[in-house]
Amino acid sequence: MSLFPLRPVLWVFVSALGLAQTAPKLTVDQVVEEALNRNLKLLADKYDIGVADARILQARARPNPVLYVQGQYMDILGAGFGLTNPAGPPEFDIGANVTVEQRGKRTARIELAQSVKAVTEMEFLSKTRALIFEVQNAFVEAQLAEENAAILRESSQALETIVKLNQARVQAGDLAGVELARTEVAALQFENQVLQAEARFRAAKFRLQTLMGRTVMDPQFDIVEEFRREDLTKLLPEIQARALENRPELLAARRDLERARADIAYQQKQTIGDTTFQLNFNRQWDIGIQRGRAITLGLLQPIPVWNRNKGEIERASQERLQAQMRVRAIEAEIAGEAQNAFVRFTTAKQLLTNIETRMLDRAQRVRQTIDYSYRRGEASFIELLDAQRALSETRLSHNEARAEYSKSLYLIESITGASVKRP
Repeated sequence: MSLFPLRPVLWVFVSALGLAQTAPKLTVDQVVEEALNRNLKLLADKYDIGVADARILQARARPNPVLYVQGQYMDILGAGFGLTNPAGPPEFDIGANVTVEQRGKRTARIELAQSVKAVTEMEFLSKTRALIFEVQNAFVEAQLAEENAAILRESSQALETIVKLNQARVQAGDLAGVELARTEVAALQFENQVLQAEARFRAAKFRLQTLMGRTVMDPQFDIVEEFRREDLTKLLPEIQARALENRPELLAARRDLERARADIAYQQKQTIGDTTFQLNFNRQWDIGIQRGRAITLGLLQPIPVWNRNKGEIERASQERLQAQMRVRAIEAEIAGEAQNAFVRFTTAKQLLTNIETRMLDRAQRVRQTIDYSYRRGEASFIELLDAQRALSETRLSHNEARAEYSKSLYLIESITGASVKRP
């Protein structure tokens, strides 16, 4: 049997295997790009813009003409119309009604639909901004979990080295067996911490893939990028000004205010009803006494006596006041967010500086000194274990500070709207 039909299948299998083994590590920009293209919730929300486009299309439509056809005095029951029974003659009517909208009504309707679309676009941009920030935070969490796992593995390996050293010392009779048991227990504790850290890293990667819109989790998925460390050149007033200028939520609220004004204009146009023109052709059949053809012209004009659309006008006016208050509330909220984000950044920067300049090197030196003393029999294992734990905790705190610094930069970008592009 020829293997030719199996070649495509084998090629796909081999290619998939090769891709799984050489899956590229993704940067934060690549992860964000995939999330924007594949996140199912965001893709669903994007259809709101298409719905708004459809409403604009419908707003441009003019009223359809109405065609009517009718027959009158038809001798269906067989009475027999004639000179002795002049109940007829039968008549046939065909005509059309054409409604002409009042001047400016269609334009106002189109402007209202366009303003609704403008609000929809900004609301979608706001959801995009929120997703970008959520993905960036998840990426930092994955970075943190990976860095913490690496530190704990180093600590576990360091204790494994001590365990091997103590095993040799016990065999040589230079160390009591209980001391070896202590080191083995401590090594197992660090090994358990490594397992927990690796599990957190896997969970962080799975969450990141979920935000990216992947429905099947790739166990080979990995990331590559350092924590952000650039300094912030903007001061608080500039951050607040940019946020008030670019935040999609605020732009959506301002456009909603324009929508409310357009709605008022449209409802005011609804006060006067549309004019309907009528054209009718009538034919009478001859039954011996009369025959005729006629054209009838008519005009229908609603008179705003009882209904002047006051309720809808008042409703639109209240929505405009509500939109004005919402704009002010969002402006105050954004200003507060910017201030909190700036404080968060300055705190993270100070904490990171303190750890790097005053704690990290000291903890490393203490660990080296105690390790040297322990190997010479001048320090106890408890002192060594305390020094190792202090170094691990300091390095983990350093990672936490680096992650917090990175998150604060992403937060400021998100607050100022710099992470999204306006259409």
